[in-house]
Amino acid sequence: MILGLGVDIVEVGRIRVALLKGTSLMKRVFTQAEIDYCTHQQNQYQHLAGRFAAKEAGLKALGTGWGQGIRWQDVEVINEESGKPVIRFDGKALEILQEKTVSGVLVTISHSEEYAVAVVVMEGS
Repeated sequence: MILGLGVDIVEVGRIRVALLKGTSLMKRVFTQAEIDYCTHQQNQYQHLAGRFAAKEAGLKALGTGWGQGIRWQDVEVINEESGKPVIRFDGKALEILQEKTVSGVLVTISHSEEYAVAVVVMEGS
């Protein structure tokens, strides 16, 4: 059964401009694993924008948005060896996820030169 669905789209250029203003935003929004992965990609800003969209979509699927004490780094998007993205929750976001008895979280990310989009589906019984 689907317990939650979230989608988000962001402009890659807006993420690039915001991140070029300084490193504090990058370190506040992204985990070190996300930064390491994205900064080694050919177009790091497309990948960072995709993760930004996935975090937003994940919290929409959770039904909380950025309220209830959730921090940016409580949501992390990593890749399996196959390249498949996986979204992980920690802190307050994980507590809420466990309360909702979510048994699985699916995420997909797509990006072009101008936009990144992500969809998150939460499954449970």
